[in-house]
Amino acid sequence: MNQAGLLILTLSLSLASILVRGAPISQSKSAAEAPTLEQILDKYVQALGGRAALERVNTRASKGTFTSINLKTKGPVEIYAKAPNKWLMVLLAQGYGNYRRGFNGMVAWEKYPGGDSAGNLSSFSKRDAEFYLPLKFRETYPNVTLKGSEILNEHETFVLEAPAAGNPKRWYFDNKSGLLLRAETRNSSGKTLDSVDYDNYSLVDGIQEPFSIRLVDRDGTDFNIKLSEVKHNILIEDVSFEKPKKQSRDTASANSPRSKPEVRLTSGDSTKIPYLMDDNGNALLKVRVNNSPPLNFTIDTGSDVFAIITNRQAKSLGLTPRDSYKVGVAGNVGEIEAATISSVNLTLPGVEALNQRIEVILSDDTTGSDESKIDGVLGLEFLKNFIVEIDYEAQTLSLFAPEKYHYKGTGGVVPIKIKDGTPMVHLKMTTTGGKNIEDNFEIDNGMSGTLAFRTSAVKKNGLMEEMQTIQAPLDIEPGGEYRRRIGRLKSLQLGRFVIENPTVSLSENVEGEGGMIGEEILRRFKVIFDFSHRRMILEPNLHFKEPYEEDMSGMSLTPEKVNGTKRFRIRQVVANTPASEAGLQADDLIIAIDGQPAADFTEGHIERMFTQDGREFALTIKRGEKLLQARLKLHRLI
Repeated sequence: MNQAGLLILTLSLSLASILVRGAPISQSKSAAEAPTLEQILDKYVQALGGRAALERVNTRASKGTFTSINLKTKGPVEIYAKAPNKWLMVLLAQGYGNYRRGFNGMVAWEKYPGGDSAGNLSSFSKRDAEFYLPLKFRETYPNVTLKGSEILNEHETFVLEAPAAGNPKRWYFDNKSGLLLRAETRNSSGKTLDSVDYDNYSLVDGIQEPFSIRLVDRDGTDFNIKLSEVKHNILIEDVSFEKPKKQSRDTASANSPRSKPEVRLTSGDSTKIPYLMDDNGNALLKVRVNNSPPLNFTIDTGSDVFAIITNRQAKSLGLTPRDSYKVGVAGNVGEIEAATISSVNLTLPGVEALNQRIEVILSDDTTGSDESKIDGVLGLEFLKNFIVEIDYEAQTLSLFAPEKYHYKGTGGVVPIKIKDGTPMVHLKMTTTGGKNIEDNFEIDNGMSGTLAFRTSAVKKNGLMEEMQTIQAPLDIEPGGEYRRRIGRLKSLQLGRFVIENPTVSLSENVEGEGGMIGEEILRRFKVIFDFSHRRMILEPNLHFKEPYEEDMSGMSLTPEKVNGTKRFRIRQVVANTPASEAGLQADDLIIAIDGQPAADFTEGHIERMFTQDGREFALTIKRGEKLLQARLKLHRLI
């Protein structure tokens, strides 16, 4: 990670040093109309909640997430502060690792990912960590002055400035609310060096706290921080702020990169790689990791990293992950633990990716079913090096050198954009109630479904009222459950193509805006991703007009081993569905289907079987110590 970017981030998250450029300061108001410096600072204290409320707080613990477009990373952030002037930030950057920075009241320090020890930070001063800065502003910055007023993002603000070794600091306070909206550091010629914006103030224990922070550092690195919680007066031990002691370094597990990362085609300007489909519907490519035997990898445009490998395979290859972190899955429905390996070589037929940082999933599936054949994933940061053609009918993945590629087909060109490391496409939709909707959706070929609206988009567009829906069985994700309802759109327009009557998922507990378009739609085309020209090219295949179907059983299953034999546990049965009509219950174990042992099936295979209208299956189930027979007759639910 850019070390200057991390340094500025931590400096800026302390109120005393958080500082963004704006339009020239206006002096249009008369002296009689403008408040005094003292009045602005007094109003700031009152806007935050008042002196008494501020004085009641002696510690602050904030947690949330951040994204950085410049660094192409994201992850959780934790920030701690304790009166009078102790401060700590822990930032777990995906693809980089654990960065920590603190001030113990006397010494400022920082520790970078993979480092053996923490170093002193001479640029950090005691006032950067002043816990009660709003109450001690004049005391902390005795030379602060009122510079005038300025329009900032349609807000009228008053601007304060304090000299600081030739790089003055400025604070922008909203005229109406009195709250701090922006702060910045400038050089002697007036150029903005670094900046931060505050938004989404919310009341916590009687004090207004900003839950959105956007930072731009001195080299243009951006950090967009969304806090999920702020707590006051929790116990924080002083030792938490102390400089970490030097740790011994295990050279065998350092995983340090030996040279510059490189990705190249090895057999001309393109390569065509066949893939196999497993029983769960996953396209498996053969990839070697550090000259290993071929491993099974999938590709995933919804994964914003270079590559991922399972912990099981990392161990078998002698790779030691470092700098573990937590990352949300399925729109933060659950989370998994991951870590990084800083330098590995990946080879595919006709492709070499050398000295690459990859992620390791530490919390591998623990069901013990041994069902998954996936050893790893190639993510968007790998795919962006090429023009990528996925031919779902021929089951091939073709990679082309972008500078030599010229498309000569007749497919439809769909503009895409990359936002926060994710490819996005603009969709036009019409509900069965006749409402027209337009929104941007992530392109996620790793999602097996059709279209999924995130919860905020469901509410914004009133989709529960616009279409008939049914409750979907729970999807079990690592660390959580994905809850949704299923409906149908009248139509969906993707570029020039109109898709009739597709099913859609209306998420009930998935964070974020818009939604995702998945492989159940993409597989009906030959798909060409041209990331360098921000476009996707679609050529319809023989599957284009196939109907869109969803589960017709009304139950959710997960594989597990019971006494060494694979079974399927029924996790939920939805009322008024074929599963409930067959008398099935949550926690039943499916032993056999049509007389065939459950061990012969995969979860994906059963899911496809249960989307066939009118089919009937004989199930052998175990409930407690009893073996029972049930007839499951499927019918379309939506």
